Amino acid sequence: MKKSGIYKFRGHIFRYDFTNGLVERLAKATQQELEDNAEWLAKYGKPLWDIDSDGYIEIEAVGLLKENWQRKAVRDEYLAEWIAEIEEDAAIMAADLAAEFGI
Repeated sequence: MKKSGIYKFRGHIFRYDFTNGLVERLAKATQQELEDNAEWLAKYGKPLWDIDSDGYIEIEAVGLLKENWQRKAVRDEYLAEWIAEIEEDAAIMAADLAAEFGI
């Protein structure tokens, strides 16, 4: 698979998968996650998480045309909208949780 380099934007980490036409939102695996993954692999013969060779975990992926990824202004606008949706969803979940526990 051919993938772009890491692209950091507004506190999030992204990468483009040219083979499948996907933007991947990533997280850098922590040392604890790497250790847990190695332990799980030794114990069960398969990893707990899919951590790539660069130490990243794919959180989610969405489709985007290669041409749009390659045009920085379009890419940044697309990612800004995606981030806004992520943050809105997180705020709604936080408010729901706070309401449930009377916080």
